[in-house]
Amino acid sequence: MKSLSGGRYRGASLGADLETQGIMTERGVQTLDRFSEGVNEQVATLLRVSVAEHLGTTLVLDDHLTQTDPERSEWFRKLLQESAESNQVVVLTCRPEDYAGDGTSPTHVVDLSTSVVRR
Repeated sequence: MKSLSGGRYRGASLGADLETQGIMTERGVQTLDRFSEGVNEQVATLLRVSVAEHLGTTLVLDDHLTQTDPERSEWFRKLLQESAESNQVVVLTCRPEDYAGDGTSPTHVVDLSTSVVRR
């Protein structure tokens, strides 16, 4: 969270069932309803990446970054590419450029670990 937000947010608070309860800021924990839909999507994605890496399982995302600005999309592309080096990452999307960053069309499959585009 700290890296993603440029230091504005330090992390997310989680409940007993791993539900996100709030985001840690310099003012303390703020409830999720105080943040944009994009930030909520980003927190959910970070949680999913963390759990998949911890468990060593496949990560499946269904267009989790539709409300993310270009700068943060680039940050997430790098994070997902790093995650794909050790875990399978599957992204279902009609906007592959958000994940691949190379303008490929929706009919292409991009292997994030190697940036190889397959048709």
